[in-house]
Amino acid sequence: MAIGLELEYILPGNKRKWSLFIEPTYRQFNDQITVESPIISGGVLTSAIDYKSIEIPTGVRYYLFIDEKSKLYVNAALVMDLGFDSSITSTRQDGSTIETYNYELSTINFTGGIGYKYNNRINIEARHLMKRGFYSNLIPTHTTVPFP
Repeated sequence: MAIGLELEYILPGNKRKWSLFIEPTYRQFNDQITVESPIISGGVLTSAIDYKSIEIPTGVRYYLFIDEKSKLYVNAALVMDLGFDSSITSTRQDGSTIETYNYELSTINFTGGIGYKYNNRINIEARHLMKRGFYSNLIPTHTTVPFP
């Protein structure tokens, strides 16, 4: 789930083809992954992630005018992702909790997109965001935590 707001400043000059934008967005992500692990009692590790963040893409956009009301655009942005109130809980096959990681993961990433704008009111955009890697950075494939 995500909800946000985009603010854009169209730069003067060059036929108003360039703009700067900022798009603060609240994001929430929940997922679960189960893996077999010989180091876990029961042989199965299930990790559930609850991730919340404020994502702040800040970037530049270039417009290609089709006619007076229609335009295509391309953009690129630096994305600051400020995590808060997030956790990963790892459990064994029997449901007992191994450990809960509470964290505030903040990352910097890049994105690029292409879109179409009609009458400065209707907008559609395809955007590619670099891989985030929640699980690879936060869920252990081996551990030194003592197990009861």
